[in-house]
Amino acid sequence: MSAASSVCPHCGARSARGRRRRLAVWLGLAGSASLGLTMMACYGAPPCEPGTSGCPNPDSSAGGTGGAGGSDAGTLR
Repeated sequence: MSAASSVCPHCGARSARGRRRRLAVWLGLAGSASLGLTMMACYGAPPCEPGTSGCPNPDSSAGGTGGAGGSDAGTLR
């Protein structure tokens, strides 16, 4: 069987090499995704530029006077 062939010319059996490569690619992608998610869980999401899609507006952040984000928000009494 030649190195470039994926099917045996005599019996028609398929080479497992393509299947192993596909599995290796999928495992690499899964490993990369899990590494990225682990890093975001430890360090948070990457920074974003204000005004871009998905980035919160810094002017509307909680922490002003009164309301749900007041100075005592989240404290138990």
